Amino acid sequence: MSSAGEVVAVGSPRFTLHTLGWRAFQDLCAAVLREVWGQSVQAFADSNDGGRDGAFYGTWQLPTGPSSVHDIPPGPFVLQCKHTKKADATLAPSELEAEFDKVSALVKRGVCGTYILLTNARVTGTSEEEIRRRLSAAGVAHPLVLDGQWLSDMIAAHRGLRMFVPRVYGLGDLSQILDERAYAQASVLMASAPEQVATFVVTGAYRKAARALRDHGFVLLLGDPAVGKSVIALMLAISAADNWGCAAIKARTSEELVQRWNPHEKDQFFWLDDAFGAVRHEEHLTHAWARDLPHVMSAVKNGARVVLTSRSYIYNEARPLLKSYAYPRLHEQQVTVDVADLTREERQQILYNHLAAGDQPQDVRAQMKPHLEAAADAAPFRPEAARRLGLQAFTSRLPLTRQGITTFMAQSQQLLGDVYDQLDTHAHAALALTYATARDETLPGLPNPIAFDAGDRDIVERAGSTQAGVSKALTALTGAFLRLNTSSDGQEYWAFHHPTLREGFAAWLTTQPHLLPVVLTGMTDQALLSRTDCLDRDSEQREGTLLRIPPSLYNQAAKRLAAVRAHPYGRLASWQHICLRKRLSCRTWCPAAATRSCVPIWLQTRN
Repeated sequence: MSSAGEVVAVGSPRFTLHTLGWRAFQDLCAAVLREVWGQSVQAFADSNDGGRDGAFYGTWQLPTGPSSVHDIPPGPFVLQCKHTKKADATLAPSELEAEFDKVSALVKRGVCGTYILLTNARVTGTSEEEIRRRLSAAGVAHPLVLDGQWLSDMIAAHRGLRMFVPRVYGLGDLSQILDERAYAQASVLMASAPEQVATFVVTGAYRKAARALRDHGFVLLLGDPAVGKSVIALMLAISAADNWGCAAIKARTSEELVQRWNPHEKDQFFWLDDAFGAVRHEEHLTHAWARDLPHVMSAVKNGARVVLTSRSYIYNEARPLLKSYAYPRLHEQQVTVDVADLTREERQQILYNHLAAGDQPQDVRAQMKPHLEAAADAAPFRPEAARRLGLQAFTSRLPLTRQGITTFMAQSQQLLGDVYDQLDTHAHAALALTYATARDETLPGLPNPIAFDAGDRDIVERAGSTQAGVSKALTALTGAFLRLNTSSDGQEYWAFHHPTLREGFAAWLTTQPHLLPVVLTGMTDQALLSRTDCLDRDSEQREGTLLRIPPSLYNQAAKRLAAVRAHPYGRLASWQHICLRKRLSCRTWCPAAATRSCVPIWLQTRN
């Protein structure tokens, strides 16, 4: 086995840089100069850049790395990027006529002593000589031309570059840049979310998280639903496998983290989504974290790296119970990252990437184009909404106007009901099965292939579908609505592509009387306790949309809860210990019930 980061494939690596957008390519080039040459490069805005994509002022400090360029004298330096979307394109001097015209003006203004041209295209020896001659003729003292192969070599040679420009993991053969173990781990992670890797944008929040993980070994990612917490955690996991050879473990609870931490293996990476609850604060999870934090911090001190995600409103409820005063690391601002803090340029790049990766026809994109700046300025801006804007499945009835698109971006969750209405009965049955099913602790979704049990068949039949229809629908829904994941033991399973899609489906179910009883029956006890509520239709609901059970199903739900109470303590022990110890009442489980007779649900059932 080779060391981490070594090029193990035969021959020079070649990354598909043509699949990047031009802005992402420009950011990559700036990152190369910062990481490879150690210079503080200033990147300019998209317009009015004066013929410069970037610049550097001051004395160039020559680094000692073997792959560095050592013959560049003091500047000022100008960075110019030329990107092509054509694979295996070759850059010709004739394509740079406009740039040659600008260079003379830059030289006269005294801002260009060294001119560095970076391109993802190939550059022949003859073309490189001609480009340098033309730049010298324009007054440039030191012209330098670096092509796509040089960039690929730098990506392969510098792990730090890949950590801060992680999208490169999706641009080439991982075996060329990772060692055997890291390659296997990163491949599994990327296979579970190839779209997230392909559309990822390096934001200020990501860079802050990466620095916190590198310097402190711990980071807490906070934000509202659909702002990209899990995607950042995924990219950090891939980067950790590359940079430190970390064994990536996606734990589900603090207890599982402690159990799987090996004090004799320093390079472990733990990633926990929704650490304190998925859609609402789950007090038993927070109490477990308060109990296990000493062990978690000991793991971090001994070399483990830990990334937690949580919705902000859930963390605000959990924080007073964490006793964080005893753990200064939780109070350090640099390890807590608000991932929704995006610049305007970052929002625009996220929107561009998702539209480029989507399946919208060219004519639809053309009609959207005049309104995309307004879409990026929509408040709140959610990357998940940008993903949906790029998919026909969510926009078939969308008015392609400024108002229509901005409303979609800001209120896409409210529009989901209309989208679910458009799906056929087979799709409804497939989504209902996915929502209701949580087979066991190691498989939090609908297994692939499906082995239909009696409960599954009942859901399918009552929804008006067939087993064959559901199987076909699952394939059709994968990508837009569902995602095919792989468990730790290699079992594939379907889950909602994003938690907000699951929550939107729960809200839609409340309008479907024929499906709601079916899904309630098919739910496991764990799903019933964590995904349902019975608030009045017009009452204010806590953040995190749950499956709202109507009064007509209270008796059925009460019977289920009575059965939960009768179970011996097992995997639901934490729920029983907290909820039943407090004599879980209709008022506790159902705040709106304060206006009705309010006695414990299990007593109502018994009586």
